[in-house]
Amino acid sequence: MKMNEDPLPWVSLMSAEELYIGREGSLSASGSLTEAHSGKGEGMLPDDNRERMSQIVFRCKQGEREALGTLYKMYKQRIYNIAYRMTSNHADSEEIVQEVFLKVYQKIGSFRGDSSFTCWIYRIAVNQSHSHWRGKGRRGGNKLVPLSEKENLLQQGKDGKRALFHSFIQQAIASLPMSCRTVFVLHDIEGFTHQEIAALKGCSVGASKSLLAKARLKMRRYLQPHMSLMG
Repeated sequence: MKMNEDPLPWVSLMSAEELYIGREGSLSASGSLTEAHSGKGEGMLPDDNRERMSQIVFRCKQGEREALGTLYKMYKQRIYNIAYRMTSNHADSEEIVQEVFLKVYQKIGSFRGDSSFTCWIYRIAVNQSHSHWRGKGRRGGNKLVPLSEKENLLQQGKDGKRALFHSFIQQAIASLPMSCRTVFVLHDIEGFTHQEIAALKGCSVGASKSLLAKARLKMRRYLQPHMSLMG
């Protein structure tokens, strides 16, 4: 099994047992998944019921505010999640959520259904995250955990260690070049296929696979010194 092809051992921690990081950036050793947390695979996304999604999108095109509110409730947490993983900044992620839904409101009439609505709105979210990241001088908001907080978490046993390791995961993601980060977040965390990522990013399937391999290798190197926290 090649190192850059097998699933990373901590991906399940992000997708199935992710500890909650509050909007203020505080770590919690007793957090839980939010109801709207995005799961692995397209089957977990809202347009699993495509007929219902088609009806909601149609109503949005007619200017129904209630339908737009429904879309917001369905996607706001997912958009926030991906924005935070792309920018590592809570305030920026909040802004991106608002920008994405403004663009949805402005562009919903151009959605033709060639791809799933989830793919369409994620494309907007990724583009807005990239724009925000460039516009903010490529800053990262995910600072290193203070030594005092590390010691406090380590004293909390297994849950504390997992919370601390989660912070290292986010730091590792933030250290990736944006091209690698995008593919890594979409594939290994959000569950998109390489075919979907290629369509979303406008690149080839081969390019998506290559960027993912580079991202996984960089992540492994970054996290290797902290793997004992997984024990």
